[in-house]
Amino acid sequence: MASWHLVSDNGRVYSGGQAFAPLLRLLPGGELPARALDAVPALADLGYRAVAGRRSFFGRLIPASSKARAQERIDAAAQR
Repeated sequence: MASWHLVSDNGRVYSGGQAFAPLLRLLPGGELPARALDAVPALADLGYRAVAGRRSFFGRLIPASSKARAQERIDAAAQR
């Protein structure tokens, strides 16, 4: 729970705020924000730490139905 990780197709592991730019590049329209984060990587880390340090607070804002749907998807992916 100390961080999250993104593993690229070639096996490279990105952690915490450093994973945002590579993740954004996988999404439609994500190249421009990814470039912005690449230009100021400390900002990505700061943003990640600000949110991650308040998981409990932000978790209360997410509806239970959304959490249940996410868990179903995680469980389905784990069975593949």
